[in-house]
Amino acid sequence: MKTQVNIFTPDWCNLVFEGKNKNYGAYELRQMSAKRHVLALLLSISIFVLGVSAPLLLKSILPPRPNANTDETILTNVTIDKPEDLKPPEDLPIPEMRRTIQFTAPVITNNDVNDDETPIIDNLLNSTAAIASITQEGSDNPEIPVPNFSLVEKEPDPVPFVEKMPEFPGGELARIQFLKENIKYPSIATEMGISGRVILQFVVDKYGKISNIKVLRGIGGGCDEEAIRVAKLMPAWKPGSQNGRNVPVYFTFPIVFALQNQ
Repeated sequence: MKTQVNIFTPDWCNLVFEGKNKNYGAYELRQMSAKRHVLALLLSISIFVLGVSAPLLLKSILPPRPNANTDETILTNVTIDKPEDLKPPEDLPIPEMRRTIQFTAPVITNNDVNDDETPIIDNLLNSTAAIASITQEGSDNPEIPVPNFSLVEKEPDPVPFVEKMPEFPGGELARIQFLKENIKYPSIATEMGISGRVILQFVVDKYGKISNIKVLRGIGGGCDEEAIRVAKLMPAWKPGSQNGRNVPVYFTFPIVFALQNQ
């Protein structure tokens, strides 16, 4: 009776190489074949598990992506300009009546024609009145009143940047000198030791006038109000221009408040 030998055990390897040169590389490879099979099996299982679990792992790590087809976008603070009311034209005066003379069509008759009467055609040709179906009094050249229409150009909206930005009259040195002469340090800010920079924003229209002044960043202590007051005192600026045409521009204007001991 033959003894069964497991071909994956070292005994099978010794049986095969019994009486042979075991220093040859094949003997060592045959002994390590079982370990290689196990290692390859474990590596294959690991790669399979990693491939299956990778999408789930990435889904749990990465933040959820919004669905562009289902998410709603809610717009707030949307302002719609009210259309300008159309003004009816002013009442026009009643035009003068045009003087007319009646034209009577000639009638064929058997009666004799009176040569003393002025022919109808001569009356029509010698008259300055217009020929009509009736005769009425009026002016030969009546004036027809025409409504006075004027085209009003809509003021363009202010823009943040243009080719040539607005400038204070006289340049930067004149602007600094103007602020030195007009700024009065608020007493509350002096007592509390408040100093810093107030950032204003206003609109310089196409004529250089300042409007819509507001504080973008303030420091308190009455400095914000003082900055607005001084901005309202500024003379007309050199307006900004785009393509050679003056346009209204948003302008950011810093005003520095600094105590003397700082």
